[in-house]
Amino acid sequence: MMAANFLESVTRCDGAIDPSAVAMAFGITKRRLADAIALPVDALYRKSRMHCRTTQAPLRDFAEFMNLIVAWHGTPAAAFNWFCWYPLFQFEGRTAEDVFKAEGIEPLKVWAGQVEAGVYI
Repeated sequence: MMAANFLESVTRCDGAIDPSAVAMAFGITKRRLADAIALPVDALYRKSRMHCRTTQAPLRDFAEFMNLIVAWHGTPAAAFNWFCWYPLFQFEGRTAEDVFKAEGIEPLKVWAGQVEAGVYI
């Protein structure tokens, strides 16, 4: 999978993010994906929950953020590994996963914008 096509590859024709495609791209289970973005497991397994705004909003936030990280790291697997394990000194050594779970996507978006602007290298 090409890095530039990550977001497109996990977006269905109706605009929804496909959790199965996201999990497959990262080489993880939907259970692990749910844990990474602080969703109940059944939100990614039950069709009735998969398309709800409360499921799709964090999935979209995650997919859009990871689209940038995949571009930086070259592969979805490397990007997810970074998301889970790389300590970010701007967040007191917490990982992006920890920040996403505790504070949502906004602090990570700000941080990523600063990285792209050359504030953090």
